[in-house]
Amino acid sequence: MEIRTEEKTIQAGEKRIFGRIWYPDAPGKHPAVILSHGYNGCHADYDRECRFFAQNGVIAYSYDFCGGSTRSRSSGKSTDMTLFTEKADLLGSRRWPRRSAATACGEWP
Repeated sequence: MEIRTEEKTIQAGEKRIFGRIWYPDAPGKHPAVILSHGYNGCHADYDRECRFFAQNGVIAYSYDFCGGSTRSRSSGKSTDMTLFTEKADLLGSRRWPRRSAATACGEWP
């Protein structure tokens, strides 16, 4: 199955959260998954997994925690990151794939 990707930086309060979404190039509803990296990781750590998901009909979204690593394209310093800021980043970033997927694929589950 063919796939498409899109990069986006969203504003969540005063934070900027960078992410990449992988779409199956097929119309209709698709299940979705969000991948969150570990300490000192970034969205690109999951490129292989996201590609696999999209090739198999699943919308995949990976993003950088704010301050999550030296490779992060999101705002913030790693000394600012906590479990609570990670939760806030996940909740803030999940709105974007929903809107983007609805536009790109026609529907979001």
